[in-house]
Amino acid sequence: MAARAILLARLAPVALTYGPIAALLAELFPTAVRCTSMSVPYPIGNRWIGGLLPLVATAMAAATAIIGAPFLRDRRNRALD
Repeated sequence: MAARAILLARLAPVALTYGPIAALLAELFPTAVRCTSMSVPYPIGNRWIGGLLPLVATAMAAATAIIGAPFLRDRRNRALD
């Protein structure tokens, strides 16, 4: 039961956001170009940018750790003050 409540709490803001965005994007363009102007770039942007974002963030964190690790000082067996 708690897992369902957590899932609902996390998905409700997403649903409340994507509904108005779809309506707004559909009304921004005239009907003659609506299909081309929104149904092509919107899913591509969502899938490629949103889908690759965790991979890019992980790569950036790993690169930062690799670059920063040699500059860390060894503080073993030292007082913390």
